[in-house]
Amino acid sequence: MNIWHLTPDAPRSPHRVSADERVTIEVGTWPIEMGQSVWAECEIVHPGGATENQRATASWQQNRGPNSYWQASLGPFADGDRVVYTIRGSDAHGEVTGLTTSFTVGPKLYLALLWHQHQPIYKDTSYPTQAGSYIHLADIRAMVAEQYKIMRAIVPLHRQLQEQGQIEVSTTPFYHPILPLLVDTDRATIDQRGTTHPRRFAHPEDAEAQVRLAVEYYQRCFGRPPRGMWPAEGAVSQFVVPFFAWHGVRWIATDRGVLARSGRWGYQVDNPDVLCQPYRADEGPHGGDGREICCRASLSGAWGSGQFTHREGTDRHCVPRGEDNMMDSYHTSSSAQAERFHARR
Repeated sequence: MNIWHLTPDAPRSPHRVSADERVTIEVGTWPIEMGQSVWAECEIVHPGGATENQRATASWQQNRGPNSYWQASLGPFADGDRVVYTIRGSDAHGEVTGLTTSFTVGPKLYLALLWHQHQPIYKDTSYPTQAGSYIHLADIRAMVAEQYKIMRAIVPLHRQLQEQGQIEVSTTPFYHPILPLLVDTDRATIDQRGTTHPRRFAHPEDAEAQVRLAVEYYQRCFGRPPRGMWPAEGAVSQFVVPFFAWHGVRWIATDRGVLARSGRWGYQVDNPDVLCQPYRADEGPHGGDGREICCRASLSGAWGSGQFTHREGTDRHCVPRGEDNMMDSYHTSSSAQAERFHARR
């Protein structure tokens, strides 16, 4: 029995909860079987610290395709309550635990961001440049030496900031490869009509080594293994997820386009409530050892060169689940190079 919630077909309404509102949660299950039941276990933490528990039994609503859909009601809650709930189910094979998520009850906030990237000219362009500057070899050597001095200071500075808890430094697979194509070029999706696969190249051991070497080099530089990794060009696929997990990587980065093509039907990434959530890439046909991934839109693409649109950038947003085995995801657009994730919240 598989359970999902907070997907386009199984949302929470309202998603942002105000005081005295009842909350309707919808849950999807697969496959359709007799004797199934679904419920939500809810812990309410009041502003003063007191807690109480609720259990809401979900009622079956309909079967659609191979899935069943259920509905339960929570609340109402008081202003300032923090509500943590877990979706559970049972069938003839036993109990299944689904998503655990939370929300805080309070007034809805509407935020606006004013942003500009005007770069003023600091140099007086009317001042004539020095004739013959940097034409002597000694001048060039001095300039290159200064550049190397700055470069040598980059890693120690970032290591210090990371040790102080001010930043987190990610890395990429060692030689910046397109991992899914290293594993097997025949698995690539052909998006452009008339194109064909190249001569087959399949070396999954090379792809695994790229992740392992990156982790080892990072540890030599920073004195600790990386928590996260940014796959080259955001290229990911279901069959490269285990490589990261084997080497202790807790989150990866990829594009909103990957999320849009993931799962059974894909996800409505234009909806912020769908996009700005943590997701898990299941490694096995029945879920197995999961890893957290997520996507959300941002302006990070504006910091690179070239033209972009506001929808091309994504940024990291990770919500820990209290386990070490966790992976989340964010990146700029390269989804044409990625296979579909079996992703669910």
